[in-house]
Amino acid sequence: MLERLMIALVAVMLIAFVTTLFLAKPSVSGIAQGFVPSYNPSASVLLIAFVASCFSIVGAFYQSYLMQERKKLGAQVTNKSTTGILILGFMSAVVIICAAAVLHPQGIKVNSASEMSKALQPLFGEYAADLFLVGLFGASFSSLVGNATVGGSLLGDAFGYGSQLSAKMVRLFIALVMVCGATIALLFGKLPLELIIFAQSVTIFLVPFIGYAMYQIANDEKVMGARKNSPYVKIVGAIGLVLLVALAAWNFYNMFIQ
Repeated sequence: MLERLMIALVAVMLIAFVTTLFLAKPSVSGIAQGFVPSYNPSASVLLIAFVASCFSIVGAFYQSYLMQERKKLGAQVTNKSTTGILILGFMSAVVIICAAAVLHPQGIKVNSASEMSKALQPLFGEYAADLFLVGLFGASFSSLVGNATVGGSLLGDAFGYGSQLSAKMVRLFIALVMVCGATIALLFGKLPLELIIFAQSVTIFLVPFIGYAMYQIANDEKVMGARKNSPYVKIVGAIGLVLLVALAAWNFYNMFIQ
């Protein structure tokens, strides 16, 4: 049920931004120019936070738990990872293009949720803020449920209680993660963009370890059997792992040394 709910929420956000993309009429040459690599030192933290958020190693790691859960429930198990990756990449690109087409020409710097809502003004006009906050609630709700489920399941498995969502201790750990998140939100009392960016950038310190463990397991013939990674996947995976390690080192330098 939660899976279907989150798919619906993502679909609503995708439709809204794709429609906004057409109404905003972004410059084709500007979009093409965006594919040319460039570096802005002042945006390094944002870049790291963006990669840590979209290059979701933890989500990929938890996918194995979801597959086991679906098998135990007797549900059909299909490989939807490619579809999910393409949708996430496409939606991220659409959001960036919309922001560049609507916010940048006006010189708007995003410091609050209401300012972010201006990216939807070409589509929703004066109702942009209200609808954006509804979408923001949907995004935060899906993230809260998803991340709490991941965290609670991994905690339960780590402490020997298993990872099944029906287990009492796993549900307790999931609730604990939710309570911790809600407590932090209430203590700050408003949407702290800096805290969100900081939390996402700190995540990059964890993902290389998870990525390395996944990489080793996926290449182990004893564990994977016929599903062992092909040479091509090994190379691509190694490049991605090196990228994560480099970003973690870069973030460490920016936060503690520079």
